[in-house]
Amino acid sequence: MKRLKVLQVIGGGEIGGAERHLLTIMRLVNRERFTPELLCLCEGPFAGLCREEGITTHEAIMRHKLDLATVAPIRRLIREQNIDIVHTHGVRANLVARIAGRAEGVPVVTT
Repeated sequence: MKRLKVLQVIGGGEIGGAERHLLTIMRLVNRERFTPELLCLCEGPFAGLCREEGITTHEAIMRHKLDLATVAPIRRLIREQNIDIVHTHGVRANLVARIAGRAEGVPVVTT
C-alpha cells in the first residue's frame, strides 16, 4: 500500500495549543501509512521546532490575513511534493490551502 503524503498547513507564527496539537499528530502518525509534511504561513519558531523533529517543513509566508498571493506557491508545492491530502488548521490555512488543494484536485480536510 502506498504511503499517503499529508500536507499539514498552519499559521505557525507562535507555538500555542494548535501548534502543539499538530506537532503531537505529526510525531505519532503511523509512518507506514502516512508521510507528514508541514507548511507554515507565518514566520516564527514553529517551523524550526518541526525541522529539529525531522519533519519536512516548508514556508509560504502570508504578508497579511487575506493574502491570496500564497495560493500559487501552495499549489506548486502540492504538485512538486506529490501531496495526497491537505489538512488545514486555522482560519488563514483554511482560506488559502483549501483554494490551492481544490484547484489541484487534492482532498482537503479542515480542522
